[in-house]
Amino acid sequence: MSKTIYEMDFTDNFPDALCYDPKMVALGAIAAVELEEVNDEMKNAMIYERIDELPEKVLDVLAYDFNADLYDYTYPVETKRSIIKNCFKASRIKGTVYATELALQAVWAGSYVEEWFDYNGQPFHFRVVCDVTKNEVQADNQTIEHMIRKQKRLSAKLDETIFQCVISCRILTHADYAEYSAPVTGRLAAGTHPARRTRGGQAASLVTAGTKAEVFLYTATLAGTKPERSTLFREQESQIAAETEFKAFCYKTYATGQKKAGETPQRSTRGATDGGAVQTVIDAAGFAYKSRLCGSKRKL
Repeated sequence: MSKTIYEMDFTDNFPDALCYDPKMVALGAIAAVELEEVNDEMKNAMIYERIDELPEKVLDVLAYDFNADLYDYTYPVETKRSIIKNCFKASRIKGTVYATELALQAVWAGSYVEEWFDYNGQPFHFRVVCDVTKNEVQADNQTIEHMIRKQKRLSAKLDETIFQCVISCRILTHADYAEYSAPVTGRLAAGTHPARRTRGGQAASLVTAGTKAEVFLYTATLAGTKPERSTLFREQESQIAAETEFKAFCYKTYATGQKKAGETPQRSTRGATDGGAVQTVIDAAGFAYKSRLCGSKRKL
């Protein structure tokens, strides 16, 4: 049975002449232990085929050495591994649609590019559909446009970025059944199957009601003392004195017929109507009119 280099024992390859020498066998055993430790260290020299096993610190160094344009030290570890895996392939085909898709899919799986003839756009234009269903990195326009500028050809123009999220719904059905056995009619008494039930009846009962009195002491607080003491007010006897005062006014009236109206107490303006006449003048004018005798003029 063949063994790998990591499973091989150094003493298995000893020549027959040395296998019977105890000193050489002991020396070979010691060398075998040292070689096993070296074999374990040899795995660390294999980098490209162990990207999925490398620690995060080594990934950061590789990204710098490989000049990964889209690498970000704040990304999750799995996203970093995906970017490093695709950086060589994307570098060889820069300026193509596939290179742009590889860059996007390394961070947001399921993303793709639609060219202008896919959506009836203008020639040499395209748009990006960013799938954030399994989003481990926050998707924003600034980051996506930076990725696209690093991969697209210069003549291509980005129209828009579409963010999509796929939501799946799984519906399961479940069915149950129950077995039921019905006995033949007339063989069982009601209330005995499947289990005998307890019968209940009403018996005579007596309810006794009694009263109980208790005394509670209650002390009323004086009004005006809670929550703070207020000013006390008491009513005393009082008297109201009222006095009246009057003044006399003299007024003189004249006997009827002694004074003329409009003269007392002061003379007022008098009004009178003078006599007048209305004269009518008649003016007449005369007009002369000459008429011919009837029948004096012949009619043609």
